[in-house]
Amino acid sequence: MDTDIQRIERLMGLTTGDEKHDASAASTLHVIWTLYDRVMRYDPKHPRSPDRDRFVLSKGHGPVAFYAVLADKGFFPADELRRFMTWDSILGAHPDRNQVPGAEVSTGSLGH
Repeated sequence: MDTDIQRIERLMGLTTGDEKHDASAASTLHVIWTLYDRVMRYDPKHPRSPDRDRFVLSKGHGPVAFYAVLADKGFFPADELRRFMTWDSILGAHPDRNQVPGAEVSTGSLGH
């Protein structure tokens, strides 16, 4: 039987490309998963609910773990991870609050 972290790592593996910054993403995985699984209040069907807890990924240049956790928790279908950084994907190299359900702030780009 897989652990929750192994399941999220498998989801992270659906993304491809050098731009996914594997090491940066992996270093945040346990914290992000713990927050979303055990601490935060949220509803993936209503990601902008005023009663939600907010998470800001300040390390926005390594969002793959964040994306995998959001997919696992139902913010968007896991198959979207396969389209990471493609021209028609909601998942870019940096989280975009206008594209990614569950992303509170656009982070990671120079100037943020």
